[in-house]
Amino acid sequence: MAQTFFARSDELTRLHSFSSAPDSGFLMVRGRRRIGKTWLLTEFVQQVGALYFQGDDGMSSRQLMKSLAEAWKSYSGDDSLSVIRLTDLSWKRIFNAIIRHCQSTPKKQHIFIFDEVQWIAKRKSGFSASLKEAWPQLEKSGNAKLIICGSSQRFFAQTTASVESSILHRLRTAADLWIEPFSLSEIKKHYFPQWTEEQICLTFMMTGGIPYYLERIESGQNFIRAINQAFFTRDTIFLDEFKEVLNLEFTKGSAATAEKVMSSLGQDGSTLENIRKKTGITSESTVRTIVDQLLTYQIIGEKTRAGKSKANRRGSKFYLKDPFLNFYFQVLRSETPQIRKNIRANLFQKCLGSKTGYYIENFSGKAFELLVQWVLEQKLSPPSKEPILKKLGLTEDPYEVGHFWEDGKTQIDLVIENSGDRESRLLELKWINKPADLSSTYIEQVREKQYSPPKGWTISYHLLTSKPASAPLKKKAKAERVQILELSDLFG
Repeated sequence: MAQTFFARSDELTRLHSFSSAPDSGFLMVRGRRRIGKTWLLTEFVQQVGALYFQGDDGMSSRQLMKSLAEAWKSYSGDDSLSVIRLTDLSWKRIFNAIIRHCQSTPKKQHIFIFDEVQWIAKRKSGFSASLKEAWPQLEKSGNAKLIICGSSQRFFAQTTASVESSILHRLRTAADLWIEPFSLSEIKKHYFPQWTEEQICLTFMMTGGIPYYLERIESGQNFIRAINQAFFTRDTIFLDEFKEVLNLEFTKGSAATAEKVMSSLGQDGSTLENIRKKTGITSESTVRTIVDQLLTYQIIGEKTRAGKSKANRRGSKFYLKDPFLNFYFQVLRSETPQIRKNIRANLFQKCLGSKTGYYIENFSGKAFELLVQWVLEQKLSPPSKEPILKKLGLTEDPYEVGHFWEDGKTQIDLVIENSGDRESRLLELKWINKPADLSSTYIEQVREKQYSPPKGWTISYHLLTSKPASAPLKKKAKAERVQILELSDLFG
């Protein structure tokens, strides 16, 4: 990201608080690929000064160590590492040099940042073991702040998880810093101020608020032309991007199996049994292993029934939690042959199927559900500023966002259960093509939802639409005690 730094002030404040705290500290900066972790860290380095080193998948461990030795000389003035023969250089020697420097400069705080750590801590590189061995002395020095950052959730799950087998278990001294996607308000403010709220929401449903993806969309063009050029012409990066995400977390063989599983989930999600049927994978343990990994790496999510049934995990559905990957599998994947050949034809308009609205068949409805769920789950400190939380009465009390379905009977988009006021909020979401599609039948549908909340709880009904409701519809909703929400409520 080359543009002026913006919108990450809270994260930057966290880094400054960590670096200025007394004693040594160990922090992990985590987040999805392309979300701007490096952009944040390089801005931080410019402000405070630090040894910053980034891993490279294309370099061997020895090449990385040689590169770090040169960076160390520039940072510390110590050339003891750069003069060592490449065959004699090791991570243990590098960390010993760092320890000696911290001990010899006790009044100075030192910040060491290892970015794209999954490419530094390669298999058999010795990096993680040497770091674990060096940390007690660095911690004892009292003036070492160490930050590791990476895009691979597999690395953190295998190397830093809270199990004794994880080699970096218990080294962290501060809560992990998670880098989140940009909010709808941030996307509108910093990327597409001229676009409507409906267009911004659909953009999020395609990109997941990932900065690198947003930058591929030309902000100076109108919405349809910009989206068509970014996603539906042959120069697009997005047809191969899903492979980069998978290859970061899986080996070549297991990535192919993970792709099969992801392509079988569909818009509503699938049970383990249905995944096996759709993929043709006969081994239940193979499917379970891949699903568990996808859950751990936060690529998919799990839907369990809310209310009385939520303790029963039988029939849980697994769905694509990552908005971009959902967009790829539901829309881009089937259009790939046409996209590979397309120079300028408006394939995006074809997907919309309408000149008046932004409805994409077999995508927009469930993708809208993903978007709203994400907004509701952003329980930030300070509290999120989105009006929907205030209108739903969710600004202070703890709440959970869940799902509910009964085969052939009831389907509820989102159920928000608030233990503070013991109320179950049933939220129906309607992404529609034009205002005329928004009829009073939606009010009736919401009121007809059958749901059994926890004992002693009350139920309230809510409808969120992509098009503004008419005055008569609002009047009917009020009479039926259904709260109508609008897209503007998702923007802080």
